[in-house]
Amino acid sequence: VTTSSIITSISDVSATASGNITNTGSGTIDERGICYNLTSGGVDPTATGSTSADISGPYGTGTFSRVLSGLTPEMQYNARAYVINDVDTGYGMTYNFYTLSTELSAHASSFTATTITYTQIDLAFSAASTIPDADGYIIIQRQGAAPIGVPMDGMAYNIGSPVGDGIVAGFITNTSITSTSIVNISPGYTYYFTLIPYNWNSTNYQTYNYHTSGAPGASASTINPCPVRDII
Repeated sequence: VTTSSIITSISDVSATASGNITNTGSGTIDERGICYNLTSGGVDPTATGSTSADISGPYGTGTFSRVLSGLTPEMQYNARAYVINDVDTGYGMTYNFYTLSTELSAHASSFTATTITYTQIDLAFSAASTIPDADGYIIIQRQGAAPIGVPMDGMAYNIGSPVGDGIVAGFITNTSITSTSIVNISPGYTYYFTLIPYNWNSTNYQTYNYHTSGAPGASASTINPCPVRDII
């Protein structure tokens, strides 16, 4: 048995793992599945430990997938595919992954944008501390229309990083902060912003969990500077 892109659809409490049976060997495969354990244990997972399995064989060659459920948020796991026939147990390569931090369930209760100068818009919002488990906000900006793109869970971003059709305009890490300034933008345009709270374990970027569904938006327009006229 070998494994392909084994870990997908990672959430705070589950993940989907896949395997690929390339050879059934000399016996009949009666069971196929994914075994997993915590990386902190220091050993590879085995079929005698925690598994998510198909046990209604026989099974032939080909790919399969199983959902690993009941996982703990913010933990690192090992996982590998296995098959059992009437001769032996075969294993694929071991992969490791982090579960995301706990899924958030709320958004900022207020979010506004105010024009300050030709090149500055100030954003005001309720503190991230008002959202249970939130560790801050990521702010997505787009010129001319509301951003549609959203950050991907398990990914870290910097100011200016592209996110779909927008960019990261701000990253709020202090849960008490209630405002920020967006500067060095172009005059005479309308800018749209989305405020997305996130949760993570403060150490491993793979645990970033962005609450994107229903995120609030705000917009404001920078002012066109007055044209300079010759004084006679």
